[in-house]
Amino acid sequence: MRQSEKKVLWLLIASVPIFFLGCVRRHVEGDTTTYSPEPWVIAATGFVAAAAVMAGWYLRRRRKVWGYVLLGGGVLVLCTTVPGLYVSRAIIDPDHVEWSRGFNRFYFRFDDLAEIDHTVKRIPIGGSIRNVHYLVFTRKTGEKTHIQVEPDSDRFLEDAIPEILWRARERGLRCTEAEPAG
Repeated sequence: MRQSEKKVLWLLIASVPIFFLGCVRRHVEGDTTTYSPEPWVIAATGFVAAAAVMAGWYLRRRRKVWGYVLLGGGVLVLCTTVPGLYVSRAIIDPDHVEWSRGFNRFYFRFDDLAEIDHTVKRIPIGGSIRNVHYLVFTRKTGEKTHIQVEPDSDRFLEDAIPEILWRARERGLRCTEAEPAG
């Protein structure tokens, strides 16, 4: 492997730890609170994806398969993950909560809800046991919406859960919470 290839691979490997910091921006304006990924996280994701594209472009000459895998993966992240992070947020005000992650969007008015159930389960993920949050929004009509909050990718929603439940309780909603045993 040439020196330039080693530098690019080192840059990619050195960039990985920033994604485990899970930085969430909490912005309060009046009665409205917005939770979203920090702008630097979005920029860093774009930078690492662009570096992967460049590394794949150079690597494809020597190691064709790995070069194209890196190139394709970088393009995929640039076209899906980066825009998805940009539009991801949880917005909470006295009347409603809305959550969007990528192209998934949920909108709940507190007046339309009968209860919110929050459960935390310990699930094995990637060789470790992680707390996974589950939210069940039950409308007055009986319709239930289940949301699984992923431990790292939905960190902004995980940070917003206490405020969602607090606002719901202020509106007189029944909110239940169950923590994992042990």
